Amino acid sequence: MLGNRHPYRDRLLASVTGLVNQDLLVQNEYLAAENRVLRAHLPARLCLSAPERSMFVRAAQEWRHFSRFWPEPLEPKIIGSLAGTR
Repeated sequence: MLGNRHPYRDRLLASVTGLVNQDLLVQNEYLAAENRVLRAHLPARLCLSAPERSMFVRAAQEWRHFSRFWPEPLEPKIIGSLAGTR
């Protein structure tokens, strides 16, 4: 429906979405590499103080709260049925 009325807008939106996704992928790859390097320099087990542990607990609780709103990834069989193929 929207594609018939605004083909250029839909193309632009798809392009911008693709660029944002690509940028996020690059950022994630960089952060994963950075984590590997940093972890290689750390001892096997860290000794955290009580304030440091509580900071991690608060961050985990906040992440858990916001992750409720993210959609679950679709299984391939569901994607195929939505596209009309099996």
